[in-house]
Amino acid sequence: MSVFGMIASFALQSDGRIVLAVPFRPEGQLIRLDAMGGRDLSFPAPDSASDRFASSNIVKIAVQPDDKIIAADRDRLVRYNADGTFHQDFNDFADTTARRTFRANGINGLIIQPDSKILIACAGFSFYEAGTYRSGSGVIRMHSDGEIDVPFASRFYDGANFLPFPRATDAALAADGRILIAGPVNEGIDGLLRAEASGDLDPSFSPLNAPRIDQFAFAPDVNGNVATLELYPDGRIIAGGSGYGCERRAALRAGAFFAQRRARQWLRAE
Repeated sequence: MSVFGMIASFALQSDGRIVLAVPFRPEGQLIRLDAMGGRDLSFPAPDSASDRFASSNIVKIAVQPDDKIIAADRDRLVRYNADGTFHQDFNDFADTTARRTFRANGINGLIIQPDSKILIACAGFSFYEAGTYRSGSGVIRMHSDGEIDVPFASRFYDGANFLPFPRATDAALAADGRILIAGPVNEGIDGLLRAEASGDLDPSFSPLNAPRIDQFAFAPDVNGNVATLELYPDGRIIAGGSGYGCERRAALRAGAFFAQRRARQWLRAE
């Protein structure tokens, strides 16, 4: 807990300043610190006219290469200029003629790609494509200006790319542009998928076939989630989450903490 309250997310701007997302803070949920950790008083708190999170809480933030700030609550994205002022021209669900019409059901991951596109992991999403309502689940991608990347999104809407789990709990971007997608773990479901940069699922990727983790707690008798992902520079994967129903032996092989048949796993995949 910080002096400002609970910090839900943070991101660095190019000059080393740190943007914090502090939910439940009525005077403004975005705060900026200087590189030394002091409060940056030049960063304005949004007024009631520009605060798009007056009735919700920011859960994720990310910074674009031009230092603009992308902020997300559970169902939408908003962009702020580098100085903290609201950026007007980004995403408008009411405009059914445009592609900037994104809504989500549970945003869990937010990544800015090297090409400035915005990758979102969520339980579900919807948007209008030239007046046609589309909905799907898993991951969706926007261009840097908030326009939906429709060729990518089409891999995940209207059942085009049926994911074996009902929601994406996180995502990670590999150096080659491929995307790791995390989700629930239960009988017959690995909880970890990989997609090509285009959005097509990679059928060759299966963590349960990997020699280092074929005996760990992501086994058929486990129910839980892969909740967070990080990648080593060499492509190895750190996956963290929680599971229920693990055998003690399986949890220990995962290097996990086991108590009362509940395990939290920090798992490494080759």
